Amino acid sequence: MKSLIDILLNVSKERVRAQFLIGTRSVESLESYILGYSAAAMETGVRDFRSQAFFDWLRKRGDMPRLGWIAQMLKEANGDSKLAMDIFLDRVEKFVDEGG
Repeated sequence: MKSLIDILLNVSKERVRAQFLIGTRSVESLESYILGYSAAAMETGVRDFRSQAFFDWLRKRGDMPRLGWIAQMLKEANGDSKLAMDIFLDRVEKFVDEGG
């Protein structure tokens, strides 16, 4: 099973075609995809340490408020779901660029 981060990098590279990868091009669809991946990983006993490190990194940056990362991305995007998805995918790329 690929790391969620590797999958998200592929989505990031194909942002124009993201709807074909995750459904509609929105942060809500992306969240659903991530939750589905996480559920499948738990069910099959796969531990994705890189994804855990990414979400820890988001928390340390202050991008995981009590309401969650999706609320933070939507806030930064002034409610624009497509832009919020882009902001989140930019964070994934930054995490990887920093060695994550």
